Amino acid sequence: MITAIYGVTVAASFHLIYPVQSQFLPVFPAKAMILFLPHGVRVLTAWLYGWRSFGCLLPGALLSHWYLHGNDAMQFPAILSAFVGAACAAMAFSLLRLIGMDLRSGSPRRLEWRSVLLAGALASLMNSVGAHFAMGYDGYGPLVFIVGDIHGLVVLMTGLMLIFRWLRLRRR
Repeated sequence: MITAIYGVTVAASFHLIYPVQSQFLPVFPAKAMILFLPHGVRVLTAWLYGWRSFGCLLPGALLSHWYLHGNDAMQFPAILSAFVGAACAAMAFSLLRLIGMDLRSGSPRRLEWRSVLLAGALASLMNSVGAHFAMGYDGYGPLVFIVGDIHGLVVLMTGLMLIFRWLRLRRR
């Protein structure tokens, strides 16, 4: 299910968001977007499942890279980039836990959405650095990736909160 959701958000990002962005903003390297919804799926999946999220996200990441890069997706740089993308959010939550911020779902600490956003920003930084190292991108691409990832996470979290609030109101 997570692989399907990841795929749907990739398709929405590249078939809906990217064409609109291209009309109003310059084309960024590597099709970087200012709103990348799949990052929200990565972060929320890692929050819920921890390192088990890697197995849920990797098929979607590999399929997305194949969709974007064609046969080049089966070469080492693209595969490494997909692995980094699938692991970055779980790595971020693990690093934050090491410094005393246990943000995992079900942890004794009360969830604060700002903390999940912090983990998402850290995951985005790791993903951007890893993807740019693997794929050899240059210029201001990493910054656009980070902005797009964080915007995607915020939009996805806000949308889900509104949907769940609406469902609770409807149940009453």
